[in-house]
Amino acid sequence: MFDKIEKKIKVELDPFDHAIVEDFLPTDEIRIAESEFKQFNSSMDSGNARYQKTKKHFENFKLMPKSIKKIIENFYSPRFISILEEKFKLKNIQPDWTLRGGGMHTSETGGYLKLHSDFIYKRKSKMRRVLNLLIYLNSDWKNAWNGSLELWNKDMTTCKKKISPLINNAIGNKIAPKTLLFVLNSKYRYIVNNVQVKNNKDS
Repeated sequence: MFDKIEKKIKVELDPFDHAIVEDFLPTDEIRIAESEFKQFNSSMDSGNARYQKTKKHFENFKLMPKSIKKIIENFYSPRFISILEEKFKLKNIQPDWTLRGGGMHTSETGGYLKLHSDFIYKRKSKMRRVLNLLIYLNSDWKNAWNGSLELWNKDMTTCKKKISPLINNAIGNKIAPKTLLFVLNSKYRYIVNNVQVKNNKDS
């Protein structure tokens, strides 16, 4: 599986370091994950209504559905971490098992997440986030909902790319000030995995 994924990851630099991959995981695996995600009822409100609406998330790895845990375990395996380091030119990255800012995310019809830059530094921690990996679980997605993930330039004047939240679409992206700016709209569900480095390490 990892060999196939490695060949699919092609990092682009505009508007920031990212890789967009379609058909990221085996079909059977992703379908089971979607089904278990839909049945899961423990998501929490993400708060901060100024920047988002209807968004919910769940970060407790131990209580997640079995299929979701399997995906996260694979993404945090030494083999996959080494692939991310090579593709994104990073060093000494580590999985974030607290899933702070990651885990299971969902939003209902009419939801949105305004243009923003993801947080880098974690409170009460010597770690900083350097990379996100997001995979969508929406087999029922319709483009008419206008809910694509948008990648914007540093000046926030131009949307450079849009990624449909269709099931098994994935994006990996570096996290850095003023370079990671997204807009999410409408209804969606996805899994986010974070990797990190210590503040005093090169990345």
